[in-house]
Amino acid sequence: MMILKIICLIIFPAYANVISKDRISDECGLSEALKSEIQSYQPIVDRIAHEILNGKFKGETYNSLQHFTDKFGPRLAGSKNLENAIDFMLTEFENQGLENVHAEKAEVTHWIRGVEKASVLTPFE
Repeated sequence: MMILKIICLIIFPAYANVISKDRISDECGLSEALKSEIQSYQPIVDRIAHEILNGKFKGETYNSLQHFTDKFGPRLAGSKNLENAIDFMLTEFENQGLENVHAEKAEVTHWIRGVEKASVLTPFE
């Protein structure tokens, strides 16, 4: 059950930016077919958001994320914490009965941390 809560927490921010033709940016040069495919997922996003806000995950997704981050802490590329977190998630996926659960190799040959910032522009209501 924890994995579903974490997935909902990860996907939930997508709900704040409801998918519509007017909101899909042309910066990436997406084809109309791809834009339509992206828009077709809106009912799924709506169902996930409903479960988080009103359903069986109400009030639990944050606690699941807190447990995950407290357990594994920072998960920098190549770190033991990242490997342990990946193993944990793979086990959680398998325990939930998901099929074709596997990890894939991802090489990070060089990474320099830059400056990050975030701003909340409008609250989600």
